[in-house]
Amino acid sequence: LGRTLLAMKEGDKKDTWLALAIIYLQRAVRVDPSDQRARNLLWAAHIDDGRRHWDSEQWSDAFDSYKEALIVDPQSFVTLASLEHVGNQANRKAEVNEVRIALSSKSSPFDAKSALTPEAKDLLESAKELGRNGNWSDAFDTCIRSLDVQASVDAWLMLVVIADKTSRLEKLHEIKMKFMSKFVVDD
Repeated sequence: LGRTLLAMKEGDKKDTWLALAIIYLQRAVRVDPSDQRARNLLWAAHIDDGRRHWDSEQWSDAFDSYKEALIVDPQSFVTLASLEHVGNQANRKAEVNEVRIALSSKSSPFDAKSALTPEAKDLLESAKELGRNGNWSDAFDTCIRSLDVQASVDAWLMLVVIADKTSRLEKLHEIKMKFMSKFVVDD
């Protein structure tokens, strides 16, 4: 039911359907916290709600939605990066600092590259180094090249984080949608 409600977010009642999906999925997770499918869908619903608020520049509401997504999946680097961006926009500096501390203390999600081709690994390493040196625009372009060589979760995660550091924030929504579509599995 939660998945169906989440899919019905188009049209006049999209806000209502999304709110109902979140309520239903929260209940499903409360009943069975080990239900990873329900947790993934709840995370996606909160991310979608955050994106909806982001698109209408309702920064504080977007921050609250991403914060809920982070509660569902505290290891989500995508959520942490989104939360930091909208938190800055909403002038929630104290909470943003908590996010920065969490980001700096996390191990990088793009360190595990065992399934990547050598060329994709090299490009990701180059992008990572460019980012460390503050050259975010070149790091962004290098991540895109890595995705052209081999689509990987590692490259998507890195790209989402780097997009926040560049003047290409308009691409962030598109990137997040591609990233999330990799994890929503059809029945």
